Amino acid sequence: MFREKWVVILLLVSAAAWAQVTVEEEISTDSVDLFVKQKAEKSQVSATLALYSSLIIPGAGHHYLDRKKAALAYFTCDMAAIFGLIFSEQYSRKLSNDASTYAWFYAGARGSSGEDSRYWQALGDFQDIDGYNRVQDLNRTPEQKYTSTELWWHWADQSYQDEYNTIRRNSQRFHVAATFFAGVLLLDRIISFIDLRASTRRQSAVSSSSRLVPSLAVDFSKVSFNISTQF
Repeated sequence: MFREKWVVILLLVSAAAWAQVTVEEEISTDSVDLFVKQKAEKSQVSATLALYSSLIIPGAGHHYLDRKKAALAYFTCDMAAIFGLIFSEQYSRKLSNDASTYAWFYAGARGSSGEDSRYWQALGDFQDIDGYNRVQDLNRTPEQKYTSTELWWHWADQSYQDEYNTIRRNSQRFHVAATFFAGVLLLDRIISFIDLRASTRRQSAVSSSSRLVPSLAVDFSKVSFNISTQF
């Protein structure tokens, strides 16, 4: 009878020890899962920040994700487009002012601050204001005639008119170039965003892999399955 009591006590102590080890393993597993979740959330925030920063400054997102060469390429393209836009637009305006000054000097065209591009186009198409007004009468568009003395012009020679047209055409070409560089700025941001989004998705697909690993106790008393996830 006395021996049976000791056997029961030993069995109870062994069961308690086994239960205590099991609880510790569950606590340890929970702490690892929490760490992985925080790491995944941090990675997602970094990718989102990099994506939207590339819309403001192309290459900034690539630099943030340590893609130095791609960042340099996008940033260099952006700076070149900004320089081209500013230079082309400013030179276009300069040539436009030069054309107006040339028309005033060789055709007596003073114009006014309220006149649109149609007036300056008419200076390049017609020898004088009278010829322009006669064409408007023939076209039955008298409302487009210029009757103010401030808008009068007359080219003394055809060569002067040709030179005026050359200056205006060059001004328009540089304005088109400025529009082109503005499009490059927009396109650089779109391509940078798409490239960064595609690369972050590929990295997420490769790194977010899970494995199911079975484990067996030494005494064959317990079988468990561990899920290993990498981010």
